[in-house]
Amino acid sequence: MFQSGNQSVVLFRRAWLAPLIWIVLAGPAYAQNSTVWTTNYYAVTGDTIRDIHRSLGQARPWKRSEHDAVTQWRVEWHLNYIQGAGDCRLTTFSTRSFIQITLPKWTRSTNAAPAVAQAWDNYVTALVRHERGHGQMAIAAAAEMHKRVKAVRADANCEALKSRINGLCQQVIAEHKQHELTYDKTTNHGQTQGARLWGRERPTPPDSNR
Repeated sequence: MFQSGNQSVVLFRRAWLAPLIWIVLAGPAYAQNSTVWTTNYYAVTGDTIRDIHRSLGQARPWKRSEHDAVTQWRVEWHLNYIQGAGDCRLTTFSTRSFIQITLPKWTRSTNAAPAVAQAWDNYVTALVRHERGHGQMAIAAAAEMHKRVKAVRADANCEALKSRINGLCQQVIAEHKQHELTYDKTTNHGQTQGARLWGRERPTPPDSNR
């Protein structure tokens, strides 16, 4: 008899892991890895750098962080297995990565100087680069899951096999959570990549993520 399972781990930046829930469903007849990547924006106004800073602080959808952009991602994994005469073996394994980036979007006024527009363009370009680096963590985690699951052999029963694969995937998520912390530390939350709006001195909380 074929059976299938579904697991999803949600990783938010100030990372936390959502409870793991098994859902019985009819799984695909093949292995796959897909990604759903979306970008949301919030509006920012201002004629000067100072005005833009003030607008950023007021318009951010999140209030506990001074960072101007946030990336959220999760990876779901699905497995199918079959119980044989003496063991249980995996038949298919697939993943789906969901990545959502939220960025500021400045509406330039006719009173804004060209230097202000250039400073903003440079900042947003670097900010997008940094956030996409966070999104790549989800893609890398999914690829690593496939790599490790490929080496999993049959087990005595399906519950044991299911437990092994879930543990393996959870470990991959934990490792990439750590990679994110290292990424932010190395880039100083994107500032070494240019994600700093000229004219603004802003302390970066050591335990926050852009």
